Amino acid sequence: MIIAAAIILCSFIITTVIGHFVHIAGHQKWSGIFYKSHLDHHIVQYPFADFTSDKYRSSGKNNGAIYFPLIFSPIMIAIAIIFWQLNFPIWTTIVVIGTMIATGVLHVEIHDSFHLNKTVWGKLPFYQRWKNLHKVHHKNVQKNFGIFYFGIDRATGTYKTLKESKVSNVNREVSNQGSD
Repeated sequence: MIIAAAIILCSFIITTVIGHFVHIAGHQKWSGIFYKSHLDHHIVQYPFADFTSDKYRSSGKNNGAIYFPLIFSPIMIAIAIIFWQLNFPIWTTIVVIGTMIATGVLHVEIHDSFHLNKTVWGKLPFYQRWKNLHKVHHKNVQKNFGIFYFGIDRATGTYKTLKESKVSNVNREVSNQGSD
């Protein structure tokens, strides 16, 4: 039981770290369709000045959440192959991949809820802080790449609270995203 809990925790952390850097890649032109989709999310769907809505504004085919499974699938396949080659018990592979999928779904669910006026997540005591940190990301796309874990942002200097942010830079920072 302790081994399974450790595997779940490690899988959760690794998936969160990978997701963090995938999110950073979504702000780089070299990431192609992921960049275009993510730029649409920041500029068209949810610009800082219009950060929330009653119903989530999906961009349909251009929805960035579609690209995350495409990015993570090769990673999960590689893990399965490595675990098979190392003769790990099949249950470890199932637990790792299951945790990665659950973590990805949780990230998408919580992220989408940040853009809603009302959500069941809002009852959690720390939720509003997470939402404010994400709002900073929509104001300054080079800050707060995390969704519910901001340790990497703190370690890399990309962490910023809403109070520390300057509203006057909103349009310049978001429009500069497209000029890289």
